[in-house]
Amino acid sequence: MRTRRKEQRVQQVQQEQRWQREEGEEGEGEQDDEAELSVPRISVHKVCNLEKEIIREEAAADLISHCLVRALLAAEDPGKQDKVAVAIQKVLELFSCSSDLQIDTPALTPERIAALLHRQAQQGLTLEAHAHGRQGGLGGDPSRGELLWARLDRPVREVVWQFLSTNYAFNDRDGSRLLGPHPLFGSVPDFETWVRLWTYDLIVVANNVETGMETHIFMACRFVVREHTETALFLLPHIILWLILRNYPDVATRILQEINRVFQLTVADSAAAAASDAAAAPNTAATAAATATASAAAQVKEETKRMACQTLFYVLDKLWAWTRHTQLLITRLRQSRRANQGTERLADVLTRQKIMDAFLRLIPRDLVAETAYCCRDYPRALMHIEQHMRSVAGRDLGANGVPAPPPPAGLGVIGGVAGASAMEVDEGGAGA
Repeated sequence: MRTRRKEQRVQQVQQEQRWQREEGEEGEGEQDDEAELSVPRISVHKVCNLEKEIIREEAAADLISHCLVRALLAAEDPGKQDKVAVAIQKVLELFSCSSDLQIDTPALTPERIAALLHRQAQQGLTLEAHAHGRQGGLGGDPSRGELLWARLDRPVREVVWQFLSTNYAFNDRDGSRLLGPHPLFGSVPDFETWVRLWTYDLIVVANNVETGMETHIFMACRFVVREHTETALFLLPHIILWLILRNYPDVATRILQEINRVFQLTVADSAAAAASDAAAAPNTAATAAATATASAAAQVKEETKRMACQTLFYVLDKLWAWTRHTQLLITRLRQSRRANQGTERLADVLTRQKIMDAFLRLIPRDLVAETAYCCRDYPRALMHIEQHMRSVAGRDLGANGVPAPPPPAGLGVIGGVAGASAMEVDEGGAGA
């Protein structure tokens, strides 16, 4: 065990040095090199794409390359390293990455992709079969392992290659136990603790709801997300999407409660701060010192709220992007149906789209707009208040003497609201 850990640490140091050299070359000429080195080369916000389902090789490669390998290199003690090692081993195992794969595997060319996909088609191993563990079981197609492995860069392969032949297992008695009081936000000390615990809690919920390829991947990473924020942020949209599409009302309610809790606390604290400013106390030395102390304490809390709100905006953006992509898919499938193809899949996609639309309608757009305004994200606030106006009015704003709903507090002074309303009227007139 000690020899393995020593060899693993040597590989970690070499990998860190290689990445630092690459990042140093990209940031050459910049004044703050140390700050650049501390930032991941690619943010998980950019890497995470719900159009690439977590059971696809592309998403699994992103998970390993941008999250798990970095978590392994950042682990400071053997216990944390072992947790990440088990996660990497499990993900590779789920995608049938055998010990026969080599570090020097050729790059994934279009011809190679076509050959592997053709082999999958001949064997009848579809993506849906893997998702439900049918026709050969979870990850039963060797070509999937080759596809995943070929998508990993050589430096990543050098780190994870040793886990192709390991046989670790979790020593976990509480892997299916939910966390304490819900919602979690407001009862945890900081942002990172909140996002890690919430992701872990949703993984346990997913495992208790159904078992499949997705839940096996989530459960493999459940201990990593409790200690590595980037992995939690990458998996959070995937877990929420998967849970919503399962269409369990109590699960959807659990997610909505957490989202509303974050938004409502942010808006309430912002309103309280505004009321306090309006009734300022006399400016004595004692009150000035007390105000400075309270302001410093409130700033920490404000940062936690702001980061939590931005995380939820990031998740919601991913869900709305998924609905747009699904709508395009529905259009293509309807065209295929005219040629007597894809009828069964069209019905499934339509059902998924309806479930997601119903969930998103439960999130108050006016609350999202007011939260965005409190976070000084004014473009987002304008976008959502316009969407709220559309949903409430249901027709041209002001065209028939119907008053528009009031904007969030403080947002009415922004001239962009009038522009959004004018745009809505113009669109309605054009379509008349």
